[in-house]
Amino acid sequence: MEDILNFLRSLRAHNDRDWFNANKDWYQRVKKHVESLASDLIAVVAEGDPSASGLTAADCTYRIYRDTRFSSDKTPYKTHIGIFINPPAGKKSMRCGYYLHIEPDNCFVAAGTVCLPSPLVREIRRSIYDEIDEYRS
Repeated sequence: MEDILNFLRSLRAHNDRDWFNANKDWYQRVKKHVESLASDLIAVVAEGDPSASGLTAADCTYRIYRDTRFSSDKTPYKTHIGIFINPPAGKKSMRCGYYLHIEPDNCFVAAGTVCLPSPLVREIRRSIYDEIDEYRS
């Protein structure tokens, strides 16, 4: 984990293509560590949710390259690593999952989902409203 955090610290200080290309071997080493960590986490989640057993690290990890087309942040690389184990389809599933965020001085674990389609969000809200006592308990 120390190598991952050191890489991310250095990337944050030198977030440009020249630095990244000069340190591509370091990034590849970090990427392998992250893939190994993701595989280990998938195995743990699969113990409680067998639908996770078919997931791979690639299904659950995000790319480091930032999409700058519609962002005010034009730095080319993300300075964090995200692993979202969301059975059965990985990071693209519409079900709830488990997220590990690795960033120097800002690591956290979360559970849930993001960016659900509006009709599904309305259904969830309606269900909570209709069964408020059950929800509160």
